[in-house]
Amino acid sequence: MPKISRNKLSFEMNELILKRLVQAFTRINREDELDKLLKNLLTGTERIMLAKRINIAMLLEGGSSYEEISRKLKVSHATISFVRQVLLGEGRHYKELIGGLNKILGI
Repeated sequence: MPKISRNKLSFEMNELILKRLVQAFTRINREDELDKLLKNLLTGTERIMLAKRINIAMLLEGGSSYEEISRKLKVSHATISFVRQVLLGEGRHYKELIGGLNKILGI
């Protein structure tokens, strides 16, 4: 499981490095380039964690039950609940991502 350093960054530094991360992603416009970047930046476990969250959101939006999602993706109800809460709250970006993926996949 990914771990974060016990040495805390200042709020300003934390915001700066997160902004740079977003800027790095916005420069990518090809799927193969993004795939390479993700493989270089993230461990296999981190990539799977992100992929599962996106797929949990897709399944929730598609009407799947917690049990079905848990069985399919091997995730806990707590993880599903976390994603559901994001979707119910500030989940606009999740929904936009899901809509785009559904168009690509023809769903």
